[in-house]
This record gives sequence, C-alpha cells and structure tokens, in this order.
Amino acid sequence: MRNEPRLTILTISKATYQLFCSQLNDMLEDKVKIDCHSLEEGFKGKVSGDLVLTTDLVRDEISQYVNEGTDVFIANRALQLFSLDKLLKIPVGTRALLVCNSMKSARATKAFLHTVGINHIQYFPYAPEISERELPPVDLAITTGKRDFVPANLKIVDIQKRQLGISTIIQILLKFNLIDQKADLVIAKYVKRLVGFSKRLNNEIVEVNKANEMFQLVINHVTDGIIYINEAGKIKLMNKRAMEIFNIKIENIIDSDIKKEFFNINLENVLKNHGKIVNHIHKTEKKRNIITSIFPVFDRDENIGALAISRDITEIKELEETLRKELKNKGHIARYKFENIIGNSESLKMTKKKARNIASSNSTVLIQGETGTGKELFAQAIHNISKRKNGPFVAINCATIPKDLFESELFGYVEGAFTGALKAGKPGVFEQAHKGTIFLDEIGDIPANIQIKLLRVLEEREVMRVGSTQIIPIDIRIIAATNKDLEELVREGEFREDLFYRLNVLPLKIDPLRERKEDIIPLINYFLKIFKKENLEISPETMSKIYNYDWPGNIRQLRNCIECISQVCQKEVKVKDLPIYLQNNLGDSDKFKDDYGIEKDISRLGDKLLNLKKTDEYLFILECLYQAGKMNKNIGRRQIAQSAEEKNLGLSAQMVRSRIKKMEDMELVKIGRGRQGTSITEKGINIFEQIK
Repeated sequence: MRNEPRLTILTISKATYQLFCSQLNDMLEDKVKIDCHSLEEGFKGKVSGDLVLTTDLVRDEISQYVNEGTDVFIANRALQLFSLDKLLKIPVGTRALLVCNSMKSARATKAFLHTVGINHIQYFPYAPEISERELPPVDLAITTGKRDFVPANLKIVDIQKRQLGISTIIQILLKFNLIDQKADLVIAKYVKRLVGFSKRLNNEIVEVNKANEMFQLVINHVTDGIIYINEAGKIKLMNKRAMEIFNIKIENIIDSDIKKEFFNINLENVLKNHGKIVNHIHKTEKKRNIITSIFPVFDRDENIGALAISRDITEIKELEETLRKELKNKGHIARYKFENIIGNSESLKMTKKKARNIASSNSTVLIQGETGTGKELFAQAIHNISKRKNGPFVAINCATIPKDLFESELFGYVEGAFTGALKAGKPGVFEQAHKGTIFLDEIGDIPANIQIKLLRVLEEREVMRVGSTQIIPIDIRIIAATNKDLEELVREGEFREDLFYRLNVLPLKIDPLRERKEDIIPLINYFLKIFKKENLEISPETMSKIYNYDWPGNIRQLRNCIECISQVCQKEVKVKDLPIYLQNNLGDSDKFKDDYGIEKDISRLGDKLLNLKKTDEYLFILECLYQAGKMNKNIGRRQIAQSAEEKNLGLSAQMVRSRIKKMEDMELVKIGRGRQGTSITEKGINIFEQIK
C-alpha cells in the first residue's frame, strides 16, 4: 500500500504553525500531508513524520517532543517585506518596546532584527510576564502580531510573525522531491517581492547608499547564491553566498555580462521571451558542481531582468554524509560491503552474484546458512547497494530477546503500556528502520505468538505499539536469516507455514566453509592482516591441519583460531600452537580410515546438532534409547516425549519423531514398524559412549 508523505510542524504557538501551514499549502498541495502541533495547546506522546519542522525556540528541548531517528529541520525565518517597509520608516534612535508572547521570543526577534541590519531602533524586549511598572520610557511598541500584550496608550507598529525563509521552503521541497515542480512558483513570488522592495527602498530612503546596504543585508540572509541581472544581461547585484560559491567579489564584476562570467548559456529566452532555465548544472573554476535556475523578474508586467539562484551540489552530498554519520552514531548503519566478503571459491562467487541481483529489489530476503557463515555480512552488503543505502540498517537477533519483551522490542510501546515502561514510550525496531532495512537474525527462534504479528507487518507494512490502538505505517525492507531448517520447523508445527512463504520470497543460501575450502587461505591472510601479523609464517603441516579441518563454526571459528595464533606466535606457527581441537584433528582427509569412523561421525553429528541448537534434545533421545537397549527393550516416541516432559525439555511426540528420523538417516537408530518402537544401533551406542 502507498504511504502518503507526512510533514509535522511543531511550534510554541498555534499562530506560528498556522502561518507556516498557510505558506506551505500552496507548495505541497495534496502531495504531502501536514500535521500541526503547538506547545501552548499541548499534545500527548511524541510527534513523528517523514520530516518535523520546528523553530529555533524549540531547538534545545526538541528531543522531548520528537521520536528518535526523525528528520528535523529548524526553520530559517524572515520578516515579511511589508514589515521591513514599516520598520525602515521609523526614525533613527526611536525607543521601542519589542512585544512578543514570551521573553525568549522577544529576545530572539531582537537578535534577528540586528542580524538583518535593522538596528537603527533601540529595542526593549517585552512580554506579559514583565510588570508594566518596570517599563522604560519608550516612543512606541513593535509587535509580532501580539497586539493584546501591548501596554495601553502606546502607538503600535505590527510587523506580524516572521514567515518561513526561501531556503527552508526549498529544503522542504527537496526533502519531498517536489523542487522541480514548484521551483518556479517559489522563486516567482520571492523575486517579485524582493525587487519591488528594492525599488521602494530607493524611492523612500534619501540616502541611496543606506538603501543598498539594507537591501544587501536582507538578501545576504538567504542561504542560496543570488545574482540579479538587468534586462541587458548585466550583473547588478550579488549576495555573499554567491560570492562564496563562485569565489569572486561583486566589485570586480559589477556591470559585467553574466554569460561571460559564469554561465555559457543563452539568456535570450529568459530576458526577452519570459522563459526560464531550471536546474542547469555547470562547474566553477575549482571544479565544484553548481546547479543554477534563472527566472525572469517582472514589475507591473514589465520585464526588468532576471534572477539567478545557485546552489553548490557538494553541500547536498555533505548533508547526506552528515545524516549517515548520525545514523552511525545510533548504530543503525551497515558497515560491510561486498568487497568485505572474502573468498575465491565458485560457490561464494555465485552467492555474491545472486545477492547483488537481489539488492535491486524491494522484496523480502531469507538468508540461510550455518552459524558463522557470514549471513549478516551479506545482509549489510545487500543494503549498501540497494535504493535504501542512505536509510538506516537496523539489526536484531531474535534468539537473544526474552520472550516477554519480544513484542515491545519489535513493535514499541506507548506511555504506561506496562510497569517499567519509559514515560514517553519507545519506538520498536520496525519504526527505527523506517525508510531503510531491518535485519531479523535467527528468525527461526521467534515465538509463536509473535509470528502472526510479524506476518501482518510483512503483508500490510504497518505496526501497532503495545498499549496503543494507532496504526503506524512503515516503509522498510526485511532481510531475515536463520541457521535452522525452517521447512522442517514448519512440518514440526514450530513455525507458521504462511510466514515461511512470506519470508522466503528471495532465498539466498550460504554454503558452509567445509564445502568451499578454496576460501580458507584468503580468509587466513585477511585475518592475519587485521591482527597485524601479515609476516607470520604457517608451517605446511600446520596449514594442512587448518585446511582439512571441517570448521563446524565456519568463518567465525576460523577467525577466532587466527586471532589465537596471532597472539601466541611471534614468527612461525606450528601444530603445537594450534587450539586443542585442531591438534587432535588428523589433518589430511585421506587418513580417515575405518578405525576413525566413530570420530568422524561424532564430528558430523556435532555439526548438525550445533547448527540446530538442539544438542540436549538429541542426546536425551539417544540416552533413552541407550538405556532401553541395555534392558533389551524398544521404546516409542510417546514414551520418550513423556520422559522429556518430566525433565521439562518440552519435546512433543511429533518433535521426537522428527529428531529420531534424522538420527536414523545417520544410522544411529533404527525405527521399527508398527508397535515395534525404536532401537539404538551399534554405531549409536559407540557415539553415545564417546560423547558421554
């Protein structure tokens, strides 16, 4: 289902968000849903959305009101140009109260007026909490729409609230990919007011130099590069940002032809035919990529020139890097790429090729492989070349979460959902992965009651927090991984069949290390480099031991082995330096004679039990059959299940049957027909006695 993009506006007062909303409605139309909240009205919980727009007054406490991981823009605000007219008409040295709804807001407004150069007035910040008896003598009151707070008998100059600046509007349009459609509307309104204001300044202020200074201060407050060109194509005005972008001073190019200085493009269509140039990409002398749009400027239907607005594309890339750093600080970033997956085997090459093809899709991936084969590395690599690479990568191990915390960890909870819950509630990992990828490791360990909820997330792409009735839409890609045989778990009734098919859309199988031994030597060299022991020599006999070992723990076990020898050896690694399990290994596979058949089967059985994480259950069943064999009896699966229940193992008759069938394939037990029951074989007896 398609999720409608959402912009949330959070301000101190209702009047401020109403002003912002009225500005943005024309731009966003019905393409983005706008939610509004104010601190004076109050609201429960925290706000969320694809983007939260707030003001500088809320900056310090924003974390109290916004969900972690949400994009937040601090609004760049500017006085409406008719307000500048009013202020510039006030005589120099006038003493004026600056009236707002709070002293914090009044001081911020005073600082802003000084920043943009309207400092010919002596301001005295004032708010309702100040007693009128403490008022200094003043000539008038300037207010931002708060007439009711102005003390009696004072002349009022109402400059209204500061509106959103053009740079913030452009940022919002970029965020929602609407800049191409709306750039002309934004620029046309802005430029018409700006140029009209310039003319009024020159007409109303006798000192022309003062007018130019005021105008320059205003446009220097804009974060994009602005160049005004007259109808002849000559440069008449440039703000500081444009000078920075093009590395030039206005005095060196005033009245120069803009085509010669910057843009090798034909302005004829803009200056004479009232056309426009949108998103023209060009390079500066320092090889920086710049994107420029040029629009005609009109005054009473007369074309009086054009305005070029430029942005350094490098800055956009830097913003993306900043976002990725923020995600990294939260631990929600994928660090590994396909280059970090080491090996030369055909098996690994084919798996990496398939994974690269999978990455371009948005469908759910199921990675299957034994413990230590690198399932999370593949998940991160897939994320890093997908369309979601700039979004979060949130990993969670389902085997490590206590059952009673599973639901709240995955789906989050609201305030008061349970004892010990955070006061403000907490988003679950699915919300944290919004616009990115969630990696569910050990998916086979997910409890039955959570499986149905996960199925809903897969089907509807929406979650509901514990204790809430609100549906939260999410935009995520799911990558799951397991070292278990999910199809067998489905047959045993431990895993939902419909959930398995939902997860297994794009299957990816990673072979164990023992089946791709060509990767062992490249991995050894890689790990030696990591541990700064590249010069460590490994004797041929030692290398043979390492190469021919079955590595039940796969790459993780191999890494631990290399870390061990890199710590204990200085120049050369001999067999005696290896971990005990490798020293006892025969080393050469062709030396596995019949005399060692028992040890080989133990190793294979141990691998399978380790990967299934059911060692205790298999050994319990084997022990039941071993004890029955001593009494020359065969026993059935129901008797074994009953014994398991007495020992709190939780083995059902169906689960016993599945495990016995697997041990029969390994020739450890023999299943009788009808009521004959099951008996342990001679090989099973030998292996059980060896293990015990």
